[in-house]
Amino acid sequence: IEQNHGQPFFVYFAPNAVHEPIVPGAKFTGSPLGKYGDFIRELDWSVGQILDTLDRLKLADDTLLIFTSDNGGVVNPNNADASAAMKAGLKINGSLRGGKHSEWEGGFREPFIVRWPGKTPGGSVSNQVICLTDLLATFAGVLNAPLPKGNAEDSFDVSRAFTERTPGAGRA
Repeated sequence: IEQNHGQPFFVYFAPNAVHEPIVPGAKFTGSPLGKYGDFIRELDWSVGQILDTLDRLKLADDTLLIFTSDNGGVVNPNNADASAAMKAGLKINGSLRGGKHSEWEGGFREPFIVRWPGKTPGGSVSNQVICLTDLLATFAGVLNAPLPKGNAEDSFDVSRAFTERTPGAGRA
């Protein structure tokens, strides 16, 4: 971000947290939440560092930021690391049933948080179905860039879900 902040840039940040092996950095260990909870704290800190950098470089108002995952979390009460966090109140997939490797919503629904100052209304919630494959067409639409023919046929521009306070029906 610091090296490219003078021109448009794209950052894809894919941390290991909260995947196995569960090995949070020493700076984050020792909480009553266990290693899994510590790993989440480390992930939160990492994302905070990105947000702080955008703020420090005065880029936050011009940056589309998306926080998401490719699947729901693993719910395994037999895993001592996750079990300690769950006993402390962590709901790995919120109120959704199941998790990664299951056919239930907890395995397929994941967080999809958008921060786009001046475009995404603060506090808005969309129930539209969005898939990670939609990001290609969405970014192309935001940038007014054409997609090559025959590419991204399963990708749809879902930017409307980012920008409307009360989004309408799903995909156009």
